[in-house]
Amino acid sequence: MKLSEFLLSIQQEKKLPSSHLICFSGKDNYPLLFFSLLLNWLKKQQSSAVVSTAVHDQKELFMQAQLETSFLGTSLFYWIGNLMQCNRKIQIEWIDYLQKYQGPHKIAFFITQEVPVSFSDNTIVVTLPSAVSYEDMLLLQRLFSSFSMLNRQFVRQLSKIKQKISLDSFCLLLNYCLLIGKNSDEFFTAWLDYLLPIQPSLFELSQYFFAKNGKQFFITWSHICNNYNSQFWVVFWSEQIWRAMLWIDLYRNKRFDEAKRMQFKLPFSFLKHDWKKYCFSELQSAHQFITVIDHHLKNNGSSQGLDLFYSKFFLNQFA
Repeated sequence: MKLSEFLLSIQQEKKLPSSHLICFSGKDNYPLLFFSLLLNWLKKQQSSAVVSTAVHDQKELFMQAQLETSFLGTSLFYWIGNLMQCNRKIQIEWIDYLQKYQGPHKIAFFITQEVPVSFSDNTIVVTLPSAVSYEDMLLLQRLFSSFSMLNRQFVRQLSKIKQKISLDSFCLLLNYCLLIGKNSDEFFTAWLDYLLPIQPSLFELSQYFFAKNGKQFFITWSHICNNYNSQFWVVFWSEQIWRAMLWIDLYRNKRFDEAKRMQFKLPFSFLKHDWKKYCFSELQSAHQFITVIDHHLKNNGSSQGLDLFYSKFFLNQFA
């Protein structure tokens, strides 16, 4: 089920679909703002009590016992959160449990699409897009914000300016719909680029870096290089390369749970396939070079060392 189909369904029915199990699946990180708005909306409908509890914060047997029992036949809606925060063993155990679940309650959760899992026909799987469409924006606005011609104009204008915007970024901007009124032109000109988080651009930059796609890297770099000072970029690349080094070493030695803890902030394409392009020593040499740049900057040296670093990296001179 697409996100638009899910939103249209709950908007019309004023409640969740009848299935006992709802799986939200996405390519990207957990969209916290979206789920916060969705749970608040569900609580206002009062069709059933909403219980929000994170799987990784609870004892597994205790929580599953709650899911199996009902007080006086009352059915609850359990939001058990982001299964990706659990270690691999607990993640597999929970997915196995949920695939067989026949209890009295509704359960919803989030996983990323990289998790190999199949559910029964009675399970609703809602696919969350990497970027929301204009149709998605209108449905989200109708559901979570007041609907008016001004707000619709806001969404139309936003969709023209930002062809790609993440689900959570749009949910963030929904908070501004009611405030700006007729001053939308000034808002989009003066504030939009500051309100949208820069992090997706950093992920994109990192993705092109590890893919060694020099053309796209330098195009993206030219757009965001001045957003931060040289010291930030040194720290950023130092952490990226350090995490990549450790992830490759742990993954190749089949220490998957430890590798999973290292993958935070690394681009999905690197974890999926680009890591195969590297050996530990190449990344180690690149990291040592970044350390030298850091030393020069702290001693009033030039920031041109970063340009040299990029040139050496894309010319494979660290290999």
